[in-house]
Amino acid sequence: MKQDFIYKLITYVDDEIVNNIINNIEEKDWYIEDYRQSASSMSKTNSIPIFHTPLCAINDTFETFKSVQKNKLYYKYIQTIVPVLKILKNFYNFNYYTAFLSRLSPKNIIEFHHDTGLFLESCNRIHLPLKTNSEIFYHIKDRNFNWLKGCLYEFDNTNLHGVINNSDEFRIHLVINLYQMPNHLLNQLEQDDFLLEFNNETNYHPRRMECR
Repeated sequence: MKQDFIYKLITYVDDEIVNNIINNIEEKDWYIEDYRQSASSMSKTNSIPIFHTPLCAINDTFETFKSVQKNKLYYKYIQTIVPVLKILKNFYNFNYYTAFLSRLSPKNIIEFHHDTGLFLESCNRIHLPLKTNSEIFYHIKDRNFNWLKGCLYEFDNTNLHGVINNSDEFRIHLVINLYQMPNHLLNQLEQDDFLLEFNNETNYHPRRMECR
């Protein structure tokens, strides 16, 4: 979504939440439904779609949203990302979302690109670094930023952006798109059971802590 900032720090996430996501990942999970790797800029990545669509980069219509689905590993991962979505409810008024895990291999890059199309330009694009280090940089609008583990960020994904991993370790992020859908459109989409809970629960208040 076009913003008046390059990126912003939203808040911090407890270690327990971050570790629950990381510790739930098995190596084989990265290859079960890795359709995002087919995008040229993502060729050095692997993904675990949770509530997402294979049309994310190839369709610029509402049909993209209608293809969002509970992915094959949805029930394995949804409970680990629910606390993150609850935190985001304190900062965003959303009634729809998509989510996936992204892994970039060591000594590689996500090629610089702009996110385009209705699906990508109409969302608040959120990142939660789960595994990173001082040699990994998010490149946005001709500047490099070192995002920290356990911090929630939003950035303007319409700007030129990419990732540079100069390290010998994998870089792993949870990526979430947040949407505010009109009801007549929302009713056409596959419903995520937890969205109704999010919209009715008392807001979750995270314990403030330093990013690591």
